[in-house]
Amino acid sequence: MVLEEYYKNEKFNNSLSVLKSFKDAFQKIKTMTLAEWANTYHMLPVTAAESGKYSTERTPYLVEIMESLSVNSRYQEVIFMASAQVGKSELLNAFVGNIISDNPGSIMVVQPSTGTVTDYVRERIQPMIELNPVVRDKMLSFKTKSSENTLSFKKFKGGFITFASANSASELSSKPIRFLALDEIDRYPNDVDGQGDPVGLAEKRTTTFSNRKIYKCSTPTTLQSSKIFKEIKRTDYKKYFVPCPECGHEHTLEFDNFKIDKKDFKNSKMCCPSCGSLFGEEHKTKMLRNGKWLKTQESSNSIITGYYINAFYSPIGWKSWEAIARDYVLADEASKKGDNSLMKKFINLELGLPFDESSLNTENLSPEKIIEKVEEYGTLEINNKIFALTAGVDVQDNRIELQLIGWSYDLEFYVLDYQVFFGDINEGESFKQLKEYLSKTFITKENKEIKLVSVALDTGGHYTHDTYNFIRENKTLRCIAIKGSSQRNKEIINRPKEVDINYRGSIIKNGTKLWSVGTDTAKKLIFTKLNIEGKGRIHFGNFLSYDYFKQLTNEKAIIKYKNGNAYTVFEKVKGERNEGLDTLVYAIAAGYQAGLHRYDYKQIDYVIKNLKDLTIEEEKPKEEDKVKRFKKKTDYKVI
Repeated sequence: MVLEEYYKNEKFNNSLSVLKSFKDAFQKIKTMTLAEWANTYHMLPVTAAESGKYSTERTPYLVEIMESLSVNSRYQEVIFMASAQVGKSELLNAFVGNIISDNPGSIMVVQPSTGTVTDYVRERIQPMIELNPVVRDKMLSFKTKSSENTLSFKKFKGGFITFASANSASELSSKPIRFLALDEIDRYPNDVDGQGDPVGLAEKRTTTFSNRKIYKCSTPTTLQSSKIFKEIKRTDYKKYFVPCPECGHEHTLEFDNFKIDKKDFKNSKMCCPSCGSLFGEEHKTKMLRNGKWLKTQESSNSIITGYYINAFYSPIGWKSWEAIARDYVLADEASKKGDNSLMKKFINLELGLPFDESSLNTENLSPEKIIEKVEEYGTLEINNKIFALTAGVDVQDNRIELQLIGWSYDLEFYVLDYQVFFGDINEGESFKQLKEYLSKTFITKENKEIKLVSVALDTGGHYTHDTYNFIRENKTLRCIAIKGSSQRNKEIINRPKEVDINYRGSIIKNGTKLWSVGTDTAKKLIFTKLNIEGKGRIHFGNFLSYDYFKQLTNEKAIIKYKNGNAYTVFEKVKGERNEGLDTLVYAIAAGYQAGLHRYDYKQIDYVIKNLKDLTIEEEKPKEEDKVKRFKKKTDYKVI
């Protein structure tokens, strides 16, 4: 009787209700994985390449990664190193949406910079919330701006989400976090506000949660500084294995097995490493559907897992094998000439691997190492491989320094002369010597005349207008005015601007032009070539002094970070001179301005033979400009 009365008791019934709610919630967590949730609820905005209902049918390789990110997975940390165009951005969005909807708690999403935080929230998170009712219904004050709904903080039932910049230590160490997503970590600085690595700072926010979940994803950058590559190396490093359409052998899609048809990139195919059969991209959809992730190494930490994938797995309609083949050929052609910028982009964005910048080794590059490569040829000893000459000129306070180089068909440079013209710049002594040098005829070893096609004079010093005047007054010497660009990663030579104006303040047509030079890009080319042993290198004659080679190596490549982006700067060794490097940069820029880097041996002879003098036409005042008018229309005089 007492038991029956207890069952009828209101408190007991309320307890049953609570227990049932817990049971339902637990059952939901147990059965609804992140992949299942994404296929059920996740929506893509109209701005996406494929808008509408999300489906892992297009990217089946993401399913297991989503399973590992699910709250009922044993993994506390998931690492994803990937190329571009494989769907990793939507995976992150679904991860956030699933937590808000089904597994409420504290979330932090870290982006490389304040700017990327703003873009991510406005372009990714807000559309995701608006399009997903199960997410939108959980948000508090979503449609109105309040302390619970800002650009960097949003509250929802049972939790909140904060968006932090990797450049702000205060944002990274603000509050305890259970769910942490670190996006594009290779673009994070190494140190933030003097408090250490931003990844480590953010991870400390999760230490109080035994059921934490950390997601780190990124496209890698350089081998020497890649954070994501360092992270994945401590995991089981899973790769996606797919069956061969012919023999069924399970293998990964790798560049080493990719056979490029240079005559028709559409015919580029993958080769099975087992049976040797070639198969095209039309088999990819079926292969992806039947693929699986396999460990490639053992890991001692069972709560961490890692995944790697490249653009060869990109679904049909995204990055094609034809495009990959074309991109590689272009990058390879540039790389053979010492320009690795396209190859770095290809390896990072398409292969999803870090680029080895050991070729840009300035730290261990010494004068002695370069001198070991010196060849037996003297000043102005021009061999038959050289088809054109260019020069770079640096104007100093008491002298002018010039470096003359020869260009060969395979974009190898030959340093042929180095001159220093001492004298008073104001009196024109140095410029007179420079003119005499540039006016002479250059003869090859075969006794043939060879043209000095372009001479680049730096105008960034104290004698800018003296340099302009020299160029203006010596129209037949093919001189151009240059100035180093303050912007990073510019082309070696860029669109010029007119600098000559007449007495009216108007630009003189065909007047002197100032060409902008991407000095950091040119230096990357030079230091890459200095580390090359074979084709594409720079040749040095035995007439050059030790001081020249010292000047060539008196700048060091330093990796710095700004707004989460890694970039390379060249810093001069304090108290040392670097004119040898500067004039080589200018001489190369002169060749790029003349277009010598763009032509093959079949075209270049025609170009050289048809070079025109770089002349300017002085604009004469028009007769009507000599009339100065006064207030009255009839009252004027000629001046």
